[in-house]
Amino acid sequence: MTRLTEPEILATRAQRSSIPGLQSVGPRREIPERPKPAPAAKRLSKLWLMLPLLLVAASACTWYLVHRYRASRIEPDVTYFEIDRMSFPVILTAKGEIKAKKNTEIRCEVEGRSTIVWLIEEGKQVKEGDLLVELANDGGGTGSSIDDRIKKEEIDTATAKAALENAQKNHEIQLDLNESNIRKARLTLELAELQLKKYVEGDAVQAEEAAKLAREEAKAVLDRREDDYTTSKQLFERGYITKTEHENDKFLEYKARLELQKAKLSEEIVTTYSHQLALRQMQSAMEEAKKDLERTIKRAEAEAAQSKANLEAKEALYGIQEDKLNKLKQQRENLKIHAPGPGMVVYHRSNRYWDTQRIEVGASVHERQAMIDLPDPSVMQVEVKINESQMDKLDSDLPVTVEVEGISGVRFTGQVTKLGVLADSQNRWLNPNLKEYTNEVTLDQTHADLKPGMSATAEILVTQLENVLAAPVQCVFTKGGHSYVFLANGDGGYKEVKLGLASTEYVEVIDGLQEGDKVCLAVTDEMKRTLPTDVASAEATKALQQIVTENAEKRGGKRDKRPGNPETPKRETPAKPEAARKNQPSVPGK
Repeated sequence: MTRLTEPEILATRAQRSSIPGLQSVGPRREIPERPKPAPAAKRLSKLWLMLPLLLVAASACTWYLVHRYRASRIEPDVTYFEIDRMSFPVILTAKGEIKAKKNTEIRCEVEGRSTIVWLIEEGKQVKEGDLLVELANDGGGTGSSIDDRIKKEEIDTATAKAALENAQKNHEIQLDLNESNIRKARLTLELAELQLKKYVEGDAVQAEEAAKLAREEAKAVLDRREDDYTTSKQLFERGYITKTEHENDKFLEYKARLELQKAKLSEEIVTTYSHQLALRQMQSAMEEAKKDLERTIKRAEAEAAQSKANLEAKEALYGIQEDKLNKLKQQRENLKIHAPGPGMVVYHRSNRYWDTQRIEVGASVHERQAMIDLPDPSVMQVEVKINESQMDKLDSDLPVTVEVEGISGVRFTGQVTKLGVLADSQNRWLNPNLKEYTNEVTLDQTHADLKPGMSATAEILVTQLENVLAAPVQCVFTKGGHSYVFLANGDGGYKEVKLGLASTEYVEVIDGLQEGDKVCLAVTDEMKRTLPTDVASAEATKALQQIVTENAEKRGGKRDKRPGNPETPKRETPAKPEAARKNQPSVPGK
């Protein structure tokens, strides 16, 4: 609460002398003068008789003087206010700055640093497509112009495109060659499988049957030859045939026996050796064909992957070169910045106090630097900063009255459209204890002289209190998180109250006072010192002193025994070396 000075108290008393409910303290009573003492003779004669009366009178005078002294110290010449019910608006006043609700930032889109060679004048109204800024074609400080860099990138892009086309054709050839190799390997496998099947189901069976048939045929021939030889032997013994014929039949029988043995041996060779040998060879050929097919497929996949990777690398390289070329062409177009829509030209000014660069012809700007703001003046708003202690009163859609400096006689209306979420940390280094939230107030109307950057004062109507007990804000004093008022009963007493909402002049009293109570509008420092101390703060101080004392006792040093001070151990001075003591000058008396 603001403390009134003595001139302010006198002025306030003069102004409120005619207001009902306010009154001032009556005139001070004068201390009666003591009666003149009686002559010395009479005083000596009546001393013993008037002694009790003198003692009573002295005590009364002493009590009166002390009481009057205390009253003069406690009861200053102040005014009072009589608590009554009233209606008043709760208004939150805040300073702010006019801004357009819709604002377009024009930034530099050229890499590196560029120089402004032409700039539209500030404050001019522009329409969509109008030229705003023209930058120098110096390549952003690279030493070569953008046109030279574009030519170089065009050559590199054409080279990359040729390499890409070559890689595409090589990839197609590689894929076709892989398919051909796979087809050959697959055909070789199929032929080996057919050869094996042909041998197992045809040639092997045929060879076994032929060997078996030859053995049976040889056995049949042997049987006939044995019969012929037996008949020939009987006929020779009877003399019907000659010895030569008999020997010939014997030879034929012997030959047939040898043919039978030969046929058996051929059958055994076919079934035991030739069949197994051919079968193993054909199975091996089939396995090799299968493995060769697998190797061919894997080799084809690896070659296809390598070819594809080469193709993708060439595509990426071509894409990079093409992006560089398109970016340079876009930067060449960005050398001339046109308005994306209608608005008023405002040179961008940084909110950082260390950033003093101005936007002007000849100035150097970097990429993504804001140069021009194009606010739309059709809808304006006020950015107001509210202290964190007042944010709980603020809500969306609250009505606001705005006065703009420089536009006298006009009061704008609006409403709160956006509440701050985080405290503004822009000036945290200058005042870290100041926590303010940036809120937006949208105006209902505009004005021809209303421009961004103008200072404004917003009065936010939090609520309208009706028929509530209220007291002036200067009557209330806060200490230790509690609110107090001093009663106008002459003894300087105080009373704790519970408060509600407050305006710039009055505060709602929820509990602690009644209608008709009189409270002081201003008090002295002695009266303020009578307010109770915060119990929590006192206990915290006491606990801190106890902790300091315990730490000092643990360190075991000599402690200061003065009351009210923590017992702090004294640090011992380390002993100096003998050489240092010898070099010191001698002190008399030591």
